[in-house]
Amino acid sequence: ADFYTQLAFQDHLRELVSQNQEFIGAMSRDELKRAILLPAALGNWKVQEGLVEVILDDLGSEPGALPLLSHALLETWKRRRGRVLTVSGYTAAGGVRGAIAQTAETVFRQRLSIEQQPIARMIFIKLAEMGEDSLDTRRRATFSELITRSTDTSTIDAVLSILTDARLVTTGTLEPGDTRVVEVAHEALIREWPTLRDWLNQNREGLILHRQLTEDTNDWIKLGRDPGSLYRGIRLQQTLEWAKANADLISLTEQEFLDASQKIARKEAGQANRLVRARWIQVLLALVVVLVILGINGAFAAHVMPEGIFNIAVADFGGMDSNGEIHSSKTGEQLSGWTVNYLRDKLKKEDSNLVIWPNESNIFTRTSVPMVQPDMAEKTASELNADLL
Repeated sequence: ADFYTQLAFQDHLRELVSQNQEFIGAMSRDELKRAILLPAALGNWKVQEGLVEVILDDLGSEPGALPLLSHALLETWKRRRGRVLTVSGYTAAGGVRGAIAQTAETVFRQRLSIEQQPIARMIFIKLAEMGEDSLDTRRRATFSELITRSTDTSTIDAVLSILTDARLVTTGTLEPGDTRVVEVAHEALIREWPTLRDWLNQNREGLILHRQLTEDTNDWIKLGRDPGSLYRGIRLQQTLEWAKANADLISLTEQEFLDASQKIARKEAGQANRLVRARWIQVLLALVVVLVILGINGAFAAHVMPEGIFNIAVADFGGMDSNGEIHSSKTGEQLSGWTVNYLRDKLKKEDSNLVIWPNESNIFTRTSVPMVQPDMAEKTASELNADLL
């Protein structure tokens, strides 16, 4: 059906398809009645008068109702009286809508062991697609999604065998690669089974997050485990917190995805920290150089300080680019400001005759000193009337 339109471009295929197909719609009420009575008659089974009308009234016109009808008839047959399917047997089975819920509850409570019940719960939760306003639908899950740290292939197979025998789930394979898949037999199970509804509503937001994790994990694998597809930042933290509290729902491939996300997050954080440390080391080295130069020029030697005002100018610091060229930069401006503050803290509070540029409160002094090349430092200092640049 996915490639139906492409067949129109091939004359021979178009002719064959048009002569060998039947377009089947929903069964009418009369057809449904015959579908119930004629097979029963072939097996010499009797149907109590009025039962068919009750079933068809309950069935209504819901699309895809045949699986519900089939299950209800089977459960009614199990509660037959002799060779007669009765209204009381149908009612006891839960009717069209309740039969599948009643079967699911019975299988879960009575046919599954205490150890198997959490696994079945995990399977049913993963087979539901979370929708808005609790309008949940069924989803097809790959077998690998069901393998967690607390389960293995044989354990999952044993539980699935019980659920498929009860016609609650179906299994199959998909091309390419014959991928094993699992899904609920009918969406009515999701709508009508109260226990499953409770499981889905207990942590709806978390399950929606988990569905996204499942999709992103599958995409990551399809992309050859591309690091760009991994989680980072807040998204990673939120998912890790949920996964820690719901470890029984996380598949091995999803855990692999989260482990890879943590690994690359630590790597990138380490690179960022090393970059920050490198910048601070550059700043500290620059300050050391400044202090050494000031010491050589006698700025810290109070006994050689001339009388009157001593002017110290601090120019903007330059930053060297990858080509070795020096330019003005935001970091350089900050470094210049830190140097000014350092000199004021260490020197000026001990000597009120010092004037340190820029941003000195005295309105007669300059408020900024541009970046100065080394060979122009002495000339620039003279022009600025600075004793030390």
